[in-house]
Amino acid sequence: DILLVTEPWYGDIGNGTKGPVSLAGWQPILPLPSVPANIIPRAMAYIKNRPDFTVTLRSDLAMDADIQILQINQGTHTPTILVNMYNQRAGEDPSNWSSDRLFNIELPNGMPVVISGDMNLHHPMWSNTAEN
Repeated sequence: DILLVTEPWYGDIGNGTKGPVSLAGWQPILPLPSVPANIIPRAMAYIKNRPDFTVTLRSDLAMDADIQILQINQGTHTPTILVNMYNQRAGEDPSNWSSDRLFNIELPNGMPVVISGDMNLHHPMWSNTAEN
């Protein structure tokens, strides 16, 4: 029961606090332990509250509003890494896409890795204004 979201709604949730949409029975996990006021996260997850698995934000691997890395532990099963990414260029540097930053992250060995997200990859077959 894990829902990965890209470009989630993130805004005023009351009393001057910013955050994601609340869903009963689900815990939101943002890509950063603390989101700076001027940042809007573009990758996040919702986790269904269940006693048989744990989800840990791996902020030791990525501290990026566009890349979220989660570790799923369930009983005696091998932990699994989930990567949720919104592929977007950061600033004016044409080589500073989220996918470039992800490529430079050393993910744990010996664990299955699932990469998901909005890759923002355009192609002339489905976008007549393809640039990347």
